[in-house]
Amino acid sequence: MVFFDMETSGLDPEKHEVLSVSWSIDGGVIETRYYFPQLATTLKAIEINGLTNIEIRRRRTEQNRYYKHRHFVQDEDVQSIFKRSNDRGELFVAHNVKFDSSFLPFEIQNQFCTMFGTQDELNLPPAKGRTTPKYPKLSEACEFYKIEWDEDRGHNSNYDVDRLIELFWKIRDE
Repeated sequence: MVFFDMETSGLDPEKHEVLSVSWSIDGGVIETRYYFPQLATTLKAIEINGLTNIEIRRRRTEQNRYYKHRHFVQDEDVQSIFKRSNDRGELFVAHNVKFDSSFLPFEIQNQFCTMFGTQDELNLPPAKGRTTPKYPKLSEACEFYKIEWDEDRGHNSNYDVDRLIELFWKIRDE
């Protein structure tokens, strides 16, 4: 099972790119990589994830590890971990798996989305112009399942994967 989260430079995988990716195999150690954008990052993305070039450099330095690749599209090591897991039919778990997986160079075969998986249970008021319950944010799903949430750490892919793992097990055990 692969738990994962990505922070990106925008919403369109054709125009934007991965700035950070975190993953955990079977809920074990969480690995994280940070990447510099080749194209401009949208202001909305920076508001959400705080990943400016300065912040990416700080986090890469803070990890105190050698980065062979500056950009996600060049990082065959990380992509091969995901690809091998996909080829073995492992379950991929993300809060918005459709969005995050759209930045991968292959289609995920076996997936569970905690956003869709908690939508009916949380039954949040519909978004403007809609009749179905709003898709919950990861923070809202965590709050509902009584999982500690630190708003200052949200949208950090490493923290989000940590919360995602706990959320998945709570959903599964209900």
